[in-house]
Amino acid sequence: MIFWYVTSILALSLVIFTAVFLVTRVASPNRKGKLPLVPGMILFIFIAAFALFFPINWYYYEGDHIRIIKAVFISIYKTITMFTGSGDFDSIIDATAGLGEFIRDFYRIIFAVVFFIAPILTFGFVMLFFKNTRARVKYLFSFSKNVYVFSELNAKSVILAEDIKKVDKNSAIIFTGVDKNDESEWYERASDLKSIIFSFDITSLKFKKTRKNKKLRIFLFTEDDETNLSQFEEVYKKVKDLDNAEIRYLAMTSQSGLAISKSEAHKVKIYRINYNSFFIYRYLYEKGTAIFDNTVAERDGKKVISIIIVGVGVIGKLLLKAYVWYAQMYGYYLKINAFDSDGLIEEKLAHECPELLDPRFNKQEIFGDAQYDITIHSGVSAGTREFDEELKKIDDASFVFVSMNGDEKNISAAIDLRMQFERIGLHPVINAVVNSDKEEYFKNATNFKGERFDVSFIGDYKDLYSYKSIIANDLEVDALNRHLRFMSEESFWAYEYNYRSSCAAAIHAKAKVHCGIVGADGTEGELTPSELEDIARLEHMRWNAWMRGEGYVYSGSPDPNSRKDLAKMHHDLIPYGALNEGDKDKDVKIVTKN
Repeated sequence: MIFWYVTSILALSLVIFTAVFLVTRVASPNRKGKLPLVPGMILFIFIAAFALFFPINWYYYEGDHIRIIKAVFISIYKTITMFTGSGDFDSIIDATAGLGEFIRDFYRIIFAVVFFIAPILTFGFVMLFFKNTRARVKYLFSFSKNVYVFSELNAKSVILAEDIKKVDKNSAIIFTGVDKNDESEWYERASDLKSIIFSFDITSLKFKKTRKNKKLRIFLFTEDDETNLSQFEEVYKKVKDLDNAEIRYLAMTSQSGLAISKSEAHKVKIYRINYNSFFIYRYLYEKGTAIFDNTVAERDGKKVISIIIVGVGVIGKLLLKAYVWYAQMYGYYLKINAFDSDGLIEEKLAHECPELLDPRFNKQEIFGDAQYDITIHSGVSAGTREFDEELKKIDDASFVFVSMNGDEKNISAAIDLRMQFERIGLHPVINAVVNSDKEEYFKNATNFKGERFDVSFIGDYKDLYSYKSIIANDLEVDALNRHLRFMSEESFWAYEYNYRSSCAAAIHAKAKVHCGIVGADGTEGELTPSELEDIARLEHMRWNAWMRGEGYVYSGSPDPNSRKDLAKMHHDLIPYGALNEGDKDKDVKIVTKN
């Protein structure tokens, strides 16, 4: 009798666990790396049914010399027939007739529940398979189109897919790893694109060759670095020898980007997108020159670019570093005031970039070296009296960036800053970092008198995740062309240092043209020796600032052998006049056309 109690309690536990599994999985939006919903429920109910059938068959074959084998396999067989809807519940009633009243009724109730659930799960599984089959058929007939495959259905991937469809109307859009019960806005928008939607993971997709003039573009766009990396490894193995394949890998951190090795020579092209750097660099390339056009003060005949950064987190810190090199320009003087609630933020930044805040360079005007004035206000939070008092002391503010933790907080703080500056009598450009698609709701916000708050937003997904930014990336083309003057294309894509360094040079070159720097858009042969020296010196000032923002320090000697990249020590982190002629010539080649 104990046997019947144990198996019935086990079956009941599995039924309850299946119900909990269903509720928690439906409630959880992040299902990556977890047991699929329908197959998981089938597994639990199958075990429950087997547990219920086993004692029946165990006692039925009592005395048989292969009793255990028959009991196991017959129980499995009857469980399978139950899932097909052809099980016989009357036989269960007959088999339990000799049990005590309580255990008999208890056993039959649990069995009835399992008998009811099993065929429903089978139907759900068949429908799931049918939907994937329909998607497979559509995929099969997409060989003559450009194919775009996304590893996940989310805001980034759908917004990019929508823009792809505007540019490449006859393309095939594929989303993988999609829950068929998804009722989100993004699922509806993906369906509106007539996308091919698979429930299985991107690593299970059989990638097919396209026509020679067509592309297979793969986007690994999950926000979990570990998932992205594991998917990259599997997908790379499948497509590495396809002529027209491209992989675009979204690295949420610099460390995860370094994990991708491209030392092997294969046909597939790999594009690493470091999300935060990509965001900052795209903004500077497309809209950065505004800082040169909105100054309100002068110092010793130079226009003062006075930038305030509120929130020195990941984005705020990158903005600070970027503007140090971007604003190196003849005729301008850079000031940055950065505020953060962290009382140790200056110490942390000084550890990360030792020479950036070093008083030997910060707030100094060394001829031929980067010139900037950075003040870090550690432990000073926006929305406090101390913050307001410090703000009043900055009487030349021209640009403000709010980059705290969260879109709503940034928008609220930006509006509050507009009020504070109106009291001071200043009207700087105020930018709030908004990593979503909320810009449309707030860009024309006004007070009760209809006066606009005049707050701009950067980081909007529609700008970042577009065909122009991700696929037809003009910044990458410009940066690669500069890189090829010295090194191979393979080294440009393989190493984050080369990629970002060349992108920064391309961004600053565009800014030089905007500011009318002589020779910025000319060839070496068109410029006088004096003009060549001036533009090369400016480029070296820019490079020094970029290197210090990357954490590099002077190696202690101008000897190239003293360079140690693992230690971030470089022999050229010196004023332009101290460089040897070969390195000066390199600066000339970076900034002039061939």
